[in-house]
Amino acid sequence: MSERAPRHPPEYLEGIRLFNHREYYEAHEVWESRWLHVGDSSANFYKGLIQAAVATLHWERGNTVGARKLYGSMRKYLSAYVPVFMDLDVVGFLQMMEDYFEPLQRAVTAGQPVPPPEIAHPPQIALNERARS
Repeated sequence: MSERAPRHPPEYLEGIRLFNHREYYEAHEVWESRWLHVGDSSANFYKGLIQAAVATLHWERGNTVGARKLYGSMRKYLSAYVPVFMDLDVVGFLQMMEDYFEPLQRAVTAGQPVPPPEIAHPPQIALNERARS
């Protein structure tokens, strides 16, 4: 019986695991280690994931300026990979992030105090192994 090669780099999968456990700084570190050494079309994808993690971390720590800035650049990076990349439903993930950050965006636009994030319902990353990258 032959062993099948892993479908995705271990750093990608570990970053997802950490992100889903709300360990955003650690997810950023793992993805950054991959991003620094990748020389293909996935580099900006990793950059988008890194920024998603750091934007979420910033908002949870009360840095709304940093959160908004990184949220915006995360959207730009990841939008280049829709609809699916590396088995991630990028469209669905962007929508989840938009829903999560919507109270922040709305409050800033209205000039109102920014509410804390809904950490009971944080964004999650789920891969669709049947999707085509």
